[in-house]
Amino acid sequence: MPLQERLAIIRALGCVDAAISFDDKDGTALKLIEAVREMYPEDKLIFANGGDRTRDNIPEMTAKGVTFVFGVGGEDKQNSSSWILREWQAPTVEKLWGHYRVLHEAPGVKVKELVVEPGHKLSMQRHHHRSEHWHVAEGTAVAFVNNTAHLLELHDTVEIAVNAWHCLSNPTDKQLRIIEIQYDTLCDEDDIERLETALPTLA
Repeated sequence: MPLQERLAIIRALGCVDAAISFDDKDGTALKLIEAVREMYPEDKLIFANGGDRTRDNIPEMTAKGVTFVFGVGGEDKQNSSSWILREWQAPTVEKLWGHYRVLHEAPGVKVKELVVEPGHKLSMQRHHHRSEHWHVAEGTAVAFVNNTAHLLELHDTVEIAVNAWHCLSNPTDKQLRIIEIQYDTLCDEDDIERLETALPTLA
């Protein structure tokens, strides 16, 4: 959305006194603070921060003559702007075993983040048009590939070929996070065949 349209929307809100555009190429709001200081040279400036900000993680702390307040909206921040943007870019898909989100998608490849809750597992399945690469980003996993169980610790990987029966399990009491890279002729959610069967035992 063009800047002027965004400004018009913000300025139309009854709770907003003014909306000011500024150069944030340095990743900070320092130029905004300078602009506000010029507009209100005799007033006390208060820079308000949400519950996920502290004196140690905001670069604006270098500004002089500004009072900083933290925890605005509560310390237990439920909907930060960064979370909202991340959710918009890669929506969470809830499943019985946890959830996943698509991080990247292009012809012939898809990157997903799988989060498997403690004690849960995915179904035994196979794909006819894609291979997969699993990388453990957090936790411990048991991967079953063609009836063989593999214990995977942090940063361990496993390859799953086209048509290979496979399943992912989290046997621990901590969350499991997997980065899954799908690749081959077709990376489609409908390319899945499930098999209802008991899992093999870990050797």
